[in-house]
Amino acid sequence: MPSVVLFTGQGAQKKGMARDFYERFDEVKALFSQADETLNFKLSELILNGPDEELKKTSNTQPAVLTVSYAIFKVLSRFMEPSRISFFAGHSLGEYTALCAAGVLDFPSALNLVRKRGELMEKVTGGGMAAVLGMEKDKIIEICAPLGAEAVNFNSPRQTVIAGKKESIDAAETALKNAGAKRVVKLEVSGPFHSSLMKDLQNDFAQILDSHAFGRARIPVVSNYDAKSHTDAEEIKKALKEQLAAPVLWTDSVNFMVRNGANLFIECGPAKVLSTLVAQISARTRAVSVYDLPSLEEAKKIIQEGK
Repeated sequence: MPSVVLFTGQGAQKKGMARDFYERFDEVKALFSQADETLNFKLSELILNGPDEELKKTSNTQPAVLTVSYAIFKVLSRFMEPSRISFFAGHSLGEYTALCAAGVLDFPSALNLVRKRGELMEKVTGGGMAAVLGMEKDKIIEICAPLGAEAVNFNSPRQTVIAGKKESIDAAETALKNAGAKRVVKLEVSGPFHSSLMKDLQNDFAQILDSHAFGRARIPVVSNYDAKSHTDAEEIKKALKEQLAAPVLWTDSVNFMVRNGANLFIECGPAKVLSTLVAQISARTRAVSVYDLPSLEEAKKIIQEGK
């Protein structure tokens, strides 16, 4: 059964994530130690014990979620044959974990890159994001545009995330609810990610990207920016630059993979997020989160037997 491995993005972090993996597997302990050495601070302690306020900071969240997601993938790699993986993909930050898994970036490079990405993103203040549930994306765009809010994450037919300045999000929340949105939920993020307000960061981020070595992907990685698969290093780098201030085309990305034969999606990350979205996008596929399975034996069975 052709499989896709998905990697969770920012927002899924929580104190103690992957503690069970850390306690059971030496390769996870080694990876956490490598993260501490690479970043020159105790990221492992922050992941396992918090405090929450520090973990929520974008510059800490991004390397923490990448480390946890990649650690889970490394454990699953014990019984996951590369030949059975059709694509890697990740949501926003998760795309960097996908690139690490695909061999485009080594783990230390990916860690340093997302740490610097997080620090850069923290510079844009005064904005926010909100998830809009139960309203079609075209209607959301129509309502938000005059208010200065932008649709930035097309997560599923049921969920679109908007971003903008705080006053724009507040106005959009009221307008969307009045127009029939089922719910509008403000997200705990530090800025208006993936919106045009991030555009001034792109040139600085391009220099950061150029300071890291990118290789050719061993398995195609589907980009959030254009919802297409890529293996070429320069194409991937260009898409990452654009991704910073462009919408996450998650629904289109999943549909692209389904059209190209994928029918089993396995989420590696600290929460059940992307597997839920995949189920909302395509009823023809099976989507599971490693965190939602009763045991690794169950994960092994699903991966090897496709059931």
